[in-house]
Amino acid sequence: MARVDFLAFRPLGWTSPPTHVFPAKHSNFALALPGEAPPQRPVYAPGDFWLTEVNSTEYVGLNKTGYGITFYPCKEFKSYFGHLSAISEKLLAVSKAGNVKCNPPYQTGNTTVNTCRTELVFKVNAGELIGYSGDAAGVDFGAVDYRITPLGFANPAHYMKEMLHYVSPVPYFTPEVRAALESKLASYDGTRPRTAEPRFGEYMQDLPGTAQGNWFIPGVSLAIPFQQPDQFLALVHEYLDAALPVFSVGNSINGLPVGVYGFKPQASGNLSRDFSAVRADGTVYCYDSFLTGKSTGGIGMGSPRGVILLSMPSETTLRIEKRGPEGSRCDASAAYTFSANATLFER
Repeated sequence: MARVDFLAFRPLGWTSPPTHVFPAKHSNFALALPGEAPPQRPVYAPGDFWLTEVNSTEYVGLNKTGYGITFYPCKEFKSYFGHLSAISEKLLAVSKAGNVKCNPPYQTGNTTVNTCRTELVFKVNAGELIGYSGDAAGVDFGAVDYRITPLGFANPAHYMKEMLHYVSPVPYFTPEVRAALESKLASYDGTRPRTAEPRFGEYMQDLPGTAQGNWFIPGVSLAIPFQQPDQFLALVHEYLDAALPVFSVGNSINGLPVGVYGFKPQASGNLSRDFSAVRADGTVYCYDSFLTGKSTGGIGMGSPRGVILLSMPSETTLRIEKRGPEGSRCDASAAYTFSANATLFER
């Protein structure tokens, strides 16, 4: 996209449950502030590539359909654009001539979603018009490099193969374009740059043997086709402020609303410890005094209306429970135990 057409190029790793319970695996051309109508801006081919898929996503009941494309500049590097409001007439004609395949409907965020795709092999040249923004507040830009060593998730079997190879597209551009994108690596409004390394963000935050990272409902994982992350839990760090730990909560924890909950970590004890300090040692950790407003990256943070208890029964399981009414505080001297209301996660 033209640099003047987008506010920021969001780094990897933001969370926004229920869609992004886990850190986002793709970047995003941010185009609109909250409450603003997404503008229609042209999107062009970033290089010579082979177009292999055109897909559509229909949100039933919302009268909304978005488009995306998948493309390969070389055999072992896959990339895609998502949240296009329309594709170019040329690509639309090519896709209509192909064989359209539709997947079973799925639910996310209480909405039924229908997805269809056309598989093809079609050469596209750098600078050709692909389509237009306007389907959402930004245009997603994802990349998968099958040549890299698989990312170090605690349990790779919980992910489809391509999820072990996601990368930021930024380092793959020529120096001039890379520098332009790096200058835009910031919060969605472009006002707060990411200064932590890597500048382009972190998608994989698992730290095996600790509570930090992604957690799954037992028996359910992203290796299952069409499975969405609504049910899961991420204990990670904010995508701009790498020192800020956040609970990214799906819909599986009793009494704890879907949302993002941030807190100031303590250096010792069993209260509000960073997730990297939580280990399978039998300790039950308690969290309170949650931050309000928006995070450094502009993510809205809520209150759990109580405290959160956290413990690791083993290196591959985690127990969590929301406890108490609004205004409850942790007691460092208390010997906390879990009730039948607790939720067990695994990895």
